[in-house]
Amino acid sequence: MCLVKMHARSTYRYAYRVLPVDCLAVYHIWYRPPCYGETDSVKSFEQELILHRASTIGCFITGDFNIHDKRWLKFSRHNAPEGTELHRVCIQHCLCECVQKPTRNKYLLDLVLSDLD
Repeated sequence: MCLVKMHARSTYRYAYRVLPVDCLAVYHIWYRPPCYGETDSVKSFEQELILHRASTIGCFITGDFNIHDKRWLKFSRHNAPEGTELHRVCIQHCLCECVQKPTRNKYLLDLVLSDLD
């Protein structure tokens, strides 16, 4: 297994790609600092997802997303534009949120997204 740092931007996230020797799945680690209304990072995340998934059978994305959306993530403080945007990305790319319980106090901020069963 090989861990390759794909991108690092001080403003919002880090993405890593795991390249296993005998499997074609991608594992991303993603960080997004809290910033209400900021959706560019989610749009960039979607572009990276499209790029890195092109030759794989599936992916796991984990990280501290700092995203709230009560309509989608049960343990959220409020509905926020970045949460709505991430939900759209997940629907578009068949990603399911796997944790489904609070990860920090009473909120679900650390997500595990995957299109694998």
